[in-house]
Amino acid sequence: MAERGPLVLVTRPAFNAELTEKRLTARGYRVLRDPVLDIVFNGNFSAVDTRQIQAILVTSANGVRALSAAIGATEGEKQEEFLALPVLAVGHASGEAARSAGFVNVTHAGGDAANLAALVEARLSPRDGALFHIAGRNIAGDLSGRLTQAGFDIRREVLYSAAPSTKLAPKIIAALKQGEIDGALFYSPRSARIFGELATASGVGPTLAQVSGVCLSRAVAEIVSPLGFAAIHIADKPDEPSLLAALDLALGP
Repeated sequence: MAERGPLVLVTRPAFNAELTEKRLTARGYRVLRDPVLDIVFNGNFSAVDTRQIQAILVTSANGVRALSAAIGATEGEKQEEFLALPVLAVGHASGEAARSAGFVNVTHAGGDAANLAALVEARLSPRDGALFHIAGRNIAGDLSGRLTQAGFDIRREVLYSAAPSTKLAPKIIAALKQGEIDGALFYSPRSARIFGELATASGVGPTLAQVSGVCLSRAVAEIVSPLGFAAIHIADKPDEPSLLAALDLALGP
C-alpha cells in the first residue's frame, strides 16, 4: 500500500521529519524529506538559579531537545532541580517531548502562543517567581510581551537556532519536475517562506501547480498561498494530528 500511496514532501528539520515520516507511512503515504531548516543547539545553564524559577515555558519540541541538551551538560544535582520544575508546553508534541526528556510535571496548551499565555495566566501567579522561556533565535508570536504585560518576570533563554538551507535537494527538484509529488506539509511560516524561495531559485516554482499544500495554521497558509499550489488546506487545530487529518482529506491514500 505504501508504494502506491500519494507522495508527500516533508520539509521539517531532520529529527522532526523522521517522526512525521513514520506517521505518514503508517497512513499509507510515500514520503520525500528535505529539511529547509537545520536546528543547532547551544546554551549553558551553569549560572542559572532554579530557586528563582517557578516554571519553564517551551514553545516547540526543538526547544525541549535544546533544553534537555543544556541540562545534560550541567552537574547531576542541578539536572534534578531542572527536571523537577513544572513545564508548560505550547502543544501536545512539545509536551510529549518534555515528558520523554524526564520532566514529570508537564501541562500543554492548545497549540499556539496565545493558548500558552492563557494557560500561564490561569495556572500561575507573577508573585511565585520567574518564568524560564526556552526559545529559538527566531520567534513567532509575542508570548513574552503578553506575559510581561500581565506582570510576569520572563527570562528568555535562546537555546537553539534554525539555519536555512541554501538549495533544494536534487531528488526533490527532480520529483517536482516529473510531477511525482502530490502534497507538501508546512509547519511554520518561516519554513514555508524558505521553501518558496528555494523552489523559485531552483526553477521549479511552476511545478507547484500540481501539488496540494497542507498547512498547520492560517499564518502558514498566508505564506504558502502565493506560491501557486493546486490547492491549500489548513489544519483545524495547530497540531500534527490535525495536519495529517487535513492531508487525508486532501489526498486520501
